Amino acid sequence: MIRKTKLTEFRFCTQDAPKPRAVTVPHTWNVDDGLEEYVGSARYSAEIDVPSPTWKTVLRFQAVYHTCTVFLNGKKAGEHHGSGYTPFLIDVTPFVQAGRNHLEVLCENTYTEQSLPHKKDFDWACDGGILRPVEWMEYDENCARSCRITGTVLEFLQDDRCRAEVSCDICLWENEPKPYRLQVADALGETVHTQEGTLDGKKLCFTLENTALWSPEHPALYTLRLSVGEEEQSYRFGVRKIETRGDKIYLNGRALKLIGVEWMPGSNPKYGMAEPESEQEKFLSMLKDLNCNFTRFHWQQSDFTLDWCDEHGILVQEEIPYWGSPKAAGETQTKIAKRQADDMLEFHYNHPSIVCWGVGNELGGHKKATIAYVREMYRYFKAGDPMRLVNYVSNTMANPRMLFSGEVSADATAVGDICMWNEYLGTWMPSKNYERDMRRALSRAEGKPLVITEFGLCEPAHKGGDPRRIEIYKEKTALYEKLDFAGWVYFCLNDYRTHIGESGSGKHKQRIHGSVDLEGAKKPSYAFVKAHNARWQTKQKEEKA
Repeated sequence: MIRKTKLTEFRFCTQDAPKPRAVTVPHTWNVDDGLEEYVGSARYSAEIDVPSPTWKTVLRFQAVYHTCTVFLNGKKAGEHHGSGYTPFLIDVTPFVQAGRNHLEVLCENTYTEQSLPHKKDFDWACDGGILRPVEWMEYDENCARSCRITGTVLEFLQDDRCRAEVSCDICLWENEPKPYRLQVADALGETVHTQEGTLDGKKLCFTLENTALWSPEHPALYTLRLSVGEEEQSYRFGVRKIETRGDKIYLNGRALKLIGVEWMPGSNPKYGMAEPESEQEKFLSMLKDLNCNFTRFHWQQSDFTLDWCDEHGILVQEEIPYWGSPKAAGETQTKIAKRQADDMLEFHYNHPSIVCWGVGNELGGHKKATIAYVREMYRYFKAGDPMRLVNYVSNTMANPRMLFSGEVSADATAVGDICMWNEYLGTWMPSKNYERDMRRALSRAEGKPLVITEFGLCEPAHKGGDPRRIEIYKEKTALYEKLDFAGWVYFCLNDYRTHIGESGSGKHKQRIHGSVDLEGAKKPSYAFVKAHNARWQTKQKEEKA
């Protein structure tokens, strides 16, 4: 038996507003009147009625920003520190009692050295609270804690199909041999594989002979149903192969350019980072409407967002939110990054849309300490997941000192599978000759694919506003095409809330960087980006045919 109860009704208070009041979770206090700029600690509490305790009771939090300690019936049940956007489990079994149970969640969003993002060194909103859903989950002894599914392409077949080996790494709550039954169904509900046996701690492996490949054009998904005793649990997965060869990226054996647009979630001042699924879907639908096949997220995303990308065919790079500083990663940053990587691998592994893990952004790519950090995190991710690409996003591929001296030296992004470059030549980085500087950056890619992971224009309006944004998109992408870059990601879909924004105040503090505003109203550049990307989608389909 698995019983899941979503917890939504909480009482909430902060040091600045100590009188408890009712709120609905997901919730962030930084969009509440009077608390828009509050940075500190807060308390959430809820009452849960339990007829009788079960064999195992677990709280599943999708995200609490950024530090929390959980108490049940006055006793500390667990904590989750330094990682504000990853899911986590708190086992409360020893503390559950029949009848009324009192849950308390203490959390804080203070700027700290003990978290990633680090202190104030990040460019999005510092929204504190229980940002995503919370579930009270009751299990019996036959339930699996997790099931990690890996689909490996053995042979490509016609019509976007393949022979695949599927391995299932199943972790039971109770590690004793148990009889099981496994079924795999396709998107139409047709059973394509069945097997039975005994779970004995080893991976379950089987072959699917005629498997539909997952891709942006055909996001084919399968459902695996695992029965242990009378209990059935289901998991979704897809089969695809992402790889690099020389300076090209390949998906399912075919060369692919990553044509992307980045969305900064949490932009709407009405919701902040606690945005409902309807708001997430609104912006995700814009990404698809803009004809992009790829996006990147500076921080880890919700189950709903990743499920949507699985279903609608958007390739994703999900990143550890290590942005900007400290340039020299110390023991603290590396430890937190590995802890976040563990959460990402545990909870997001089965999403076929995630094709890349990101280990950091704009940390001083030419510095030895940054190169060492990226190398260590590359190794760490690959040890847990050799099937995906691992990358670091640099803003030093065209470092002015090196460009003007003609020097070509190592950059941390070359440690990854793809060289990724935030390219702001002519705006935040001086340049008198775009093509010359881009060719020099290419020389630092060491023969690997080079993807522009940001380009665009951050206003204020005296820099040219939305008309200048269109001009930059046109002139930059013409050069990216000429130099045969492996892809480019436009930044940004939306203006976004950020604690370091140049415009607005409170929950409206923002950067004017997008083709839609905070609430999603479209600017003229939206239509331009959509038409430009449509041309590339058509070109790639013709080449594939």
